[in-house]
Amino acid sequence: MRFAFSATGGVFYHLIARRRYRTSWAPFRARVRAWLEPWLAQAGVVPCVDSVLGHTNELIVFGPSAGWTLPLDLFAGFSRVIFVEPDPIARFVLKRRLPRRVRAEFVSRADLLPWTSKASGEFDRFLSRHPQATVLFSNVLGQIPLIARHHGPDMQHEFLQALAGRRWASYHDLYSGSASGASLTAAREPSAVFASGSVTDHETAWLSESTAAPASLALWPLTDETVHVIEFVSSAPAKA
Repeated sequence: MRFAFSATGGVFYHLIARRRYRTSWAPFRARVRAWLEPWLAQAGVVPCVDSVLGHTNELIVFGPSAGWTLPLDLFAGFSRVIFVEPDPIARFVLKRRLPRRVRAEFVSRADLLPWTSKASGEFDRFLSRHPQATVLFSNVLGQIPLIARHHGPDMQHEFLQALAGRRWASYHDLYSGSASGASLTAAREPSAVFASGSVTDHETAWLSESTAAPASLALWPLTDETVHVIEFVSSAPAKA
């Protein structure tokens, strides 16, 4: 039940998403697709659906929720997609929304990321069981300050060390607050985007600082009153 009414999702989020994902969220969803599709293609991890030649080509998606902002059809080319989602409502809805061609597996654990795990190294141990997998963090890392009591540099280091040498990408909250109608011009300065009042810094700037690829931004109008600045980062190691 704790996930059903959590600060980062749950029932109310799914009700909002169901109402808005085809309308006011559509430009943001298109932006996610425009970023994710070429990254997957450049990484060489999206074969044709019928061309998996006996090798394992996995994608791990952390925090997909019900996939309201994800281009789920893009996942059909993988031999397996592992969705790590502890919210039972989100898993139920996601299973219903997934295209039949997506070969999906679901992991319900909420203790895999360094900030939420009970033991150091749990994130690395989980990834080591999927050595060739590409990893996508689906709008989840910006929630860490809201759900974890400890989120210092040691855990950031553990996170990046576990992903070293692996293709991974993340889109996540950078800031959120009351919408002012401003554009993304100078969006890294919160006052350029948000109306006066409280602004939440989701403490994710370190992610773009850790990757060689340039980061990009988009606005996500969560509700009529609230907008999030979303940052996109990716790391695609050079092929051998």
